[in-house]
Amino acid sequence: MRNLLKYRPCELVQGKKRWYIKYYQTNPKTGKCERQRETHSINRIKSLSDRRAIAFDLMLLINERLADGYPFGDHYGENIETLRLKLTNILDSIEFALQLKLSEFDNDDSKKGYNNKVAVFKNWIIEREYHELQIKDFEVLQVREFLNYLLQVRKLAAVTYNSYIVHLRQIFKILEEQFYVSENPFLGHRYLKEKPTKIRLRFKENPRKRFIEILKQAGETWLLLAIVLQYYCFVRPKQLRLLKVSDIDFQKWTIEPPVTTNKSAKELNLVIPKVARDYLPILLRSSNQNLFLFSNLQEGPGSTQIGKSVMYRRHQKYLKVLKAEGHNIDGLTFYSWKDTGGHDMTYKNSNISIFDVQDRMNHSSPKTTKRYVASNDSSADFIHNEI
Repeated sequence: MRNLLKYRPCELVQGKKRWYIKYYQTNPKTGKCERQRETHSINRIKSLSDRRAIAFDLMLLINERLADGYPFGDHYGENIETLRLKLTNILDSIEFALQLKLSEFDNDDSKKGYNNKVAVFKNWIIEREYHELQIKDFEVLQVREFLNYLLQVRKLAAVTYNSYIVHLRQIFKILEEQFYVSENPFLGHRYLKEKPTKIRLRFKENPRKRFIEILKQAGETWLLLAIVLQYYCFVRPKQLRLLKVSDIDFQKWTIEPPVTTNKSAKELNLVIPKVARDYLPILLRSSNQNLFLFSNLQEGPGSTQIGKSVMYRRHQKYLKVLKAEGHNIDGLTFYSWKDTGGHDMTYKNSNISIFDVQDRMNHSSPKTTKRYVASNDSSADFIHNEI
């Protein structure tokens, strides 16, 4: 129930040097109706038309609260300065939250995910002519409209649709924490049920050996090296793309991938077992240390990193050769070599335990490792399985 307080609504005083909003409210402690004069930083706005528009919006917010006793009382922990944030343009607000979110990441893929989804969201806002809305006016109804757009117009699969909810929920969480919105409008929207993803399988012994023979016959030295580093050292495809000659220590026979490519964001030191060392071309020891190891798959190290899908496409080319010979290639991908190496090192080396493999694959627990896994430093010398 509203308090029966004496108050007078806002009026805008436009002085030559300073504008301010004036209103009267009863002070519950003194019982007197006191004059309030507040600028709310509106004088920082150079455009007089914009300043006037913001001022009137602020006056509406204050007038709505006067009957409840604003600005006195503990229930007004949200002062008018934070209320003013709710008047920020929706696109400006989202960009502000996006930049805060991006500052949390070192991983370029995470940044790319947020940039892409927020770009689609902002473009939709402009197409729907919501770009002049204040952030406070973007509510659950508009969110549902956007989510329907993702399904009906963009025809997104469940996994991508769900990722939009996750990413934008985080953006609006920041806006809520920063007082731009009172509630997160992306909360409460259900995820779609995702279809099982295609299973990635490991290479079994016969097709594995034949595949390696095919690569050797074709002179695919660098593609073979990329496979070896996955199979024996568990260097992930993304790490392979960014690996430089300087990341290989030929004295200690270790690889230290760039920290930004590691899932754990921690430094890794991957041992190259003896059985894998002959696959590293001798020219690498005298190559420019700043060159990318896999600049391309024909000439070796170069100044530019290899394209994201080049290794996958080249690998797929030889998988088709394998298939033409009658081998089953279902579920086999370039990334299958990492899984295959973990499996083979676990089951073909009696001196290597699941815990050794867990350590080498940088897994948090043996449950993650399961049938894959490889060795740590001390067990590297026990790796004898041949690719």
